[in-house]
Amino acid sequence: MASYRQIIEHPEFKAARRALDINVRLLDEILDGVLDVLARKPETFGRVEYTKKLRAVATRDWTAAGKPRFIIYFSFDDETVTLEYIHRHEIDDRD
Repeated sequence: MASYRQIIEHPEFKAARRALDINVRLLDEILDGVLDVLARKPETFGRVEYTKKLRAVATRDWTAAGKPRFIIYFSFDDETVTLEYIHRHEIDDRD
């Protein structure tokens, strides 16, 4: 097993990412830390209920710093992590 898995963006993730109303650099900054952890330890994040392979991770909530929280859905195998979808998680949303 590779120590770092390759990160792959599914077409739905790419479309959802483009649809977000956020500065590209800011979103990259938010995602950098998350993607580093996903590349090394994706199995540590919880499975999405009623799915076999889908998992989810939430970014930190730095609303005060102008950085919204996001939920990222992904799947993985021994070599890759596939980013499936992303959406903004508003503070009043239920998990």
